[in-house]
Amino acid sequence: MQPSKSKNTRQDIIDAATRLLIEEGAGGFSVRKVAQNALISLGNLQYHFPTKNDLFHGLFEQVKDRVIAVASKERDEESQFFAYVDAIFEEWDTPAGSIPVWELASMAAHDEDLAEMLHELYAPLRKRLAILIARNNPDRSVRVCEHQATCIVAMIEGSGLFDAHSRSNRTEFRGMRKQLREIIKSIIYK
Repeated sequence: MQPSKSKNTRQDIIDAATRLLIEEGAGGFSVRKVAQNALISLGNLQYHFPTKNDLFHGLFEQVKDRVIAVASKERDEESQFFAYVDAIFEEWDTPAGSIPVWELASMAAHDEDLAEMLHELYAPLRKRLAILIARNNPDRSVRVCEHQATCIVAMIEGSGLFDAHSRSNRTEFRGMRKQLREIIKSIIYK
């Protein structure tokens, strides 16, 4: 096994893990296979990601960072929020953006650490959305705004069951994203 020639071994590992999840799913995933695909030793992988969950956290962080980078370009809260939503939809349009998150989410049902990572993935969106709802509806309690934000995030996440990259029938749901945006606006500006 030859050492990685890349200057960024950590990114090579994340890329290899992403490819492995896309090609083999969670059932075929192992850190040993990731190391082999990244052309590094298992010890080198474990230096960067001591545990399997540390590697999964790196995968979640990469998706979250891409989404946040898009949203942060906007100046006001509303534009940031809808840029965030659009960035999530754009992630779903790619294998690297949708398949690893879905694979990791399925494993989160049996792994509390992964469940927490998934929760953290959407935390910035929920927080921004709760603030946006509160600003537009000062009569709503903080708790109600937080619950409504969580419900909206659940709708966005759940819509991926129908409209993510790997869904064979996604053309059947063309236009759903526009409708979801309208529903979200009706909650925010009600």
